[in-house]
Amino acid sequence: MSEDIYNFEELQKAIILLGGKEATGRLLKITGAAVAKWLKTGMPRSEWTGETCYAHRIEKSTCGEIKAANLLAFGRTKANKPID
Repeated sequence: MSEDIYNFEELQKAIILLGGKEATGRLLKITGAAVAKWLKTGMPRSEWTGETCYAHRIEKSTCGEIKAANLLAFGRTKANKPID
């Protein structure tokens, strides 16, 4: 299994554990639509610039079952690919 698929599954698992996209959004004080977008693009750029800490909040909310590092790896492999 490739790393991006594994990390996609981690993100999907996190959303399910937290009660779905809307519930995850409420927990993070964002919209469910923003959470749904992560399933296509990975974690937002703001996770790497220090503007947000969603991955760490998810890790804490899932009592460590979902690791922030795995969620951030999904963003790097999907959303931040170099443009050809």
